[in-house]
Amino acid sequence: MAMQPAVEEAERAILELYKKNGKRPDHYITHVALMSSLTDGVQRFTADDFNTAIKSMHEKGWIDATKKQGFYFLLDLGFAQI
Repeated sequence: MAMQPAVEEAERAILELYKKNGKRPDHYITHVALMSSLTDGVQRFTADDFNTAIKSMHEKGWIDATKKQGFYFLLDLGFAQI
């Protein structure tokens, strides 16, 4: 099943946030910072888009969303996507 465009856009936006903040593998972004940056006063993604994107990125090995609750650690495969 193909991913919805909004989810792919959310994944791309999350990766861009890591890039913008100079994050490297094993660096993290908090859930609060991520949500704040992705909304910027404008609702670009639904909560479902965001949650699906995080789950998808975790399954692809781009981020570790289980290491510490509320923290998303960038992995080597995710860094390669930036």
